[in-house]
Amino acid sequence: MIFHDIEQLTDEWTKARLGLPTASCFNKIITPKTGKLSSQADAYANRLISELILGRPQETFPPTYWMERGEMLEADAKKLYEFETGYNLKNGGFGTNDLGTAGASPDFRIFDDKDNLVGGGEIKCVAPWTHVENLLRDEIDPDYIPQVQGQILIYGFEFVDWFSYHPEMPPALIRTYRDDEYCEKLEAALQDFHAIKMAKIEKLRLQGMDI
Repeated sequence: MIFHDIEQLTDEWTKARLGLPTASCFNKIITPKTGKLSSQADAYANRLISELILGRPQETFPPTYWMERGEMLEADAKKLYEFETGYNLKNGGFGTNDLGTAGASPDFRIFDDKDNLVGGGEIKCVAPWTHVENLLRDEIDPDYIPQVQGQILIYGFEFVDWFSYHPEMPPALIRTYRDDEYCEKLEAALQDFHAIKMAKIEKLRLQGMDI
């Protein structure tokens, strides 16, 4: 794994991710339940190639009220997570596999009292009704399995914690452990996806494009 100790949403972070498939979009490469190559893979490869051509990301979302609120509450949520678990948190940064062909950006990395990396995590400062839903959950929403197992695969985590926080309710911690079988399928899917993307790039280069 290649780790970049950079802050999320900075220019450096954006540049490091440009044109790379990242864990939050691994559901466009592999299906959450079956582990087969997704029907969205072809279109996702096209979008990533367009980023390389234009030199800027092509997935932008206007900030919502809940996103902005989440940024305001994130520091408090991290402090509570450390208090509740006894773990120490460090910057999630941006990590890629050894070949630099896929990446992930967890909100934080989790270390034990001997400073051993054990996991990664995501802070979720969500709407009250979504937080209640998270309090009732026994496991992560299956739609997010590619993202979570992708973070585990790339960073070598033992687990990933989703920590749902609301200042007026108890927190919800949803832990997902490594699924070796799924990680093997995901690794194979990422290799197939990289081959698809590179074949497209080669065809464009033959047309005279500088990529």
